[in-house]
Amino acid sequence: MTINIIKHKLELVENEHQEKTMAHLSKLLKDKDMSQVELAKQLKRDKTTVNRWVKNSRDLAWDNAVEISKVLKCHPIELYQPSVKLLVERKSAWNGYMVDIPKAEQLKINVPFEWYNDEVQAVMMDAPGTPTDGEIWLFDIPKTTKKIHKNCVGQVCYITASKEFKKNNHEKLKMIAKKMNMKPTWHPLCGMIAPMGNGKLKVINSHNQELINGMCENLTYEDFEIAIPVKAKYNPILL
Repeated sequence: MTINIIKHKLELVENEHQEKTMAHLSKLLKDKDMSQVELAKQLKRDKTTVNRWVKNSRDLAWDNAVEISKVLKCHPIELYQPSVKLLVERKSAWNGYMVDIPKAEQLKINVPFEWYNDEVQAVMMDAPGTPTDGEIWLFDIPKTTKKIHKNCVGQVCYITASKEFKKNNHEKLKMIAKKMNMKPTWHPLCGMIAPMGNGKLKVINSHNQELINGMCENLTYEDFEIAIPVKAKYNPILL
């Protein structure tokens, strides 16, 4: 709601909340290919009431939004603000290596409101034959320089190597890449950070519990630039 204060008088300029709510309800009905009459029938409400909601002549209370969301199979908050869409630019193969998705193949997916913030990044699992194939994994990657989560050990994480580690292991990267028939590129990894029992850490494939590559053992926190646990896993098709 927007209000101007002019010489101690309150002037209602526009009810932004109500107008946006009705616009979203109208769009949701269109997206679900449902008429106002059908919505009223399923809600067991008068069709005039539904029409008033859509035509912006009656505000929508939260309890009504909850009932509507059950019929439209959406989150109640979607009646008050649009769905959150996030561009998926990266995917993770079964072996734990993350690669960029070509721009022509990138897609936008729905992200549940309770998981979204301006630091979240989405990674699609490309692991045929595993239960995770096609899932979206969300990671909160801080924009600050401190990107190693205090609880990363024992968790599946989004991982990148520190500049010093890359510098010290450049030749080893080339040897491993040649052996795996890959380009010698420092890919982000999606793997579990596990203790080795000697004060050092290792990064293992969460599918087979093996080292992702020969550089993923005898590590310290200083070897990581990013080590952020996955915060949510879901199938976007089911949202």
